[in-house]
Amino acid sequence: MKKTAAILISLALLMLSACADNAPTRASGFAMDTEISVTVYGDSATAGRILRSVCSLENKISWSIDGSDTYILNQSGSVESETLADIITATRDLCNATDGQYSLAVRELCALWDINSGEKIIPSDNDIAAVLSRTGGIPTVNKSTVALTDGSAIDLGSVGKGAACDIAAQIFAEDSSVGIAAIGSSLALCGDKPNGEQWTVSVAQPDNINQSAGTLYLDGGVFVSTSSDSQRGFERDGIRYHHIINAVSGYPVNSGLRSVTVIADSGVLSDALSTACFIVGYEKSLELLAEYNAQAVFITDSGEVISTSGLTFEVAK
Repeated sequence: MKKTAAILISLALLMLSACADNAPTRASGFAMDTEISVTVYGDSATAGRILRSVCSLENKISWSIDGSDTYILNQSGSVESETLADIITATRDLCNATDGQYSLAVRELCALWDINSGEKIIPSDNDIAAVLSRTGGIPTVNKSTVALTDGSAIDLGSVGKGAACDIAAQIFAEDSSVGIAAIGSSLALCGDKPNGEQWTVSVAQPDNINQSAGTLYLDGGVFVSTSSDSQRGFERDGIRYHHIINAVSGYPVNSGLRSVTVIADSGVLSDALSTACFIVGYEKSLELLAEYNAQAVFITDSGEVISTSGLTFEVAK
């Protein structure tokens, strides 16, 4: 259930014109199969620390890196990992709230669909059923020990960038710095802008990331993540097949939504919720958002843009 590597949230980062001391430090890199951009008002070393920490996290949680905690868990069925234990614990209730439609244990389904291969192959119902018979169970956590159930395998693509944003926010706080960490389709707004204005976040149109659907005005201390069907997928016979898979049906989601942007008080939750809301659809999403005190912007199949009532959001003209 990996998210798109393209940045689906564009940032309006305004340079302060007051004096040189207020000018931000910017750094960029590539990890987790996506671009990373860090803007810091404060200690210039903060940006480098964040980039290194994101790479370190990837080496722990990527299913494809030999020797990572996730790789060991998928191969052996058990691993000692505080990092995985924390992520799985943070998302367990959300998995249950969606009746298992959102799940971290979808590595086999993702491999079966192989959306990124470019081959546009649709698995047979029998092949999907065979994978579903042994996948989808929530891993168990006992302190720092994580164990898989039913021979399943996990994929943290739906939470990894959010987890990286949580680490970035921690580093910002430790360094008493202010700024933004943008990690692919997730970002952390850390502290208030030095000029007292709100942060502005432009939510992209699903089929054109350079075109804005509207602008969010946000205070610091929140996390923003977007899930969209537009960047990874293919069409066959007029049907769109993409990378966000329902762990119960075994098929890419068709929930009436094209994009969901979630604003929450943790990176992991914003990331997981954006995927979960995309899977369950608009009406069910409102219940999930209320449960986690989160807000969202939805873009529907028809192009309608809907924001929840707790947001200051300006729809593009």
